[in-house]
Amino acid sequence: GKNFLAKTGPHKVKVIFFSKTGERASPFVRQISRNYWAYASFAFVLWREEESSIWWNTFEVESAPAIVFLKDPGVKPVVYYGSFNNSRLSEVMEQNKLQELPQLRSVTSMELGCDARGYSRAGSDTTIWYCVILAGRLSPELNKMRETIRRVQETLLSDDESNAADTDQSLAPAAVAFRNKRLTFAWLDGEAQDVSFIMLISLFYVDFFLHSDLFVLWLLFPSMSMILISA
Repeated sequence: GKNFLAKTGPHKVKVIFFSKTGERASPFVRQISRNYWAYASFAFVLWREEESSIWWNTFEVESAPAIVFLKDPGVKPVVYYGSFNNSRLSEVMEQNKLQELPQLRSVTSMELGCDARGYSRAGSDTTIWYCVILAGRLSPELNKMRETIRRVQETLLSDDESNAADTDQSLAPAAVAFRNKRLTFAWLDGEAQDVSFIMLISLFYVDFFLHSDLFVLWLLFPSMSMILISA
């Protein structure tokens, strides 16, 4: 378990299958693992009752069969119980293939709506949308900033779902944009990210300012604004 977690790339969701029988992955599970290899890493664990307390304390798994999705550092595991057929597993994988704060990479930039050559997540007819990108080297400090951005997302969701009278009006436009998929948050590995992708971003550089240890870079794509925050 520890080796799997240590060797898996920080940009990938970790998917762990718990089984009582220890059988090998079925053909459709192997196919799905190939389909989602760019997003997730997969592991298989034989469930033993004498080890159940370990799995509960580590991943909050109560029994098998079960599938666990481990996303961002510090985020509660997502656990599904029961057996899965091909369509159900495909549905669950699609729902959980990205981290809570997804990493901006060449493979995800289009679907996140953060690519100059693409469109907003709100649809191809959307004329204005925004991306907020946290960039930095992998470190405890970056993890803390990722947690901060996740809290921002949660705040926007809670403001959007609350009554208008209880909503912080200064956040209302952002909450609406976030709900309507015109506002996207993501993080960028400034050290390991593909060089060509970094160059693509730099081509659209417009303006920046330096404030304390926070570096904010505005990028203007056709009909799209991007803010790059460096921890």
